[in-house]
Amino acid sequence: MREQPDSRALLIVNLRSATKLKVIYFIMLVMFFESVRISL
Repeated sequence: MREQPDSRALLIVNLRSATKLKVIYFIMLVMFFESVRISL
């Protein structure tokens, strides 16, 4: 019972870092497509 909150908090932290990485990746993709469109 004592280990469950720790694993749940760890899961939340992992989800937060994953979403943060997805946001950074998405921003990089948008900037890349914008630069490609400008060069075209």
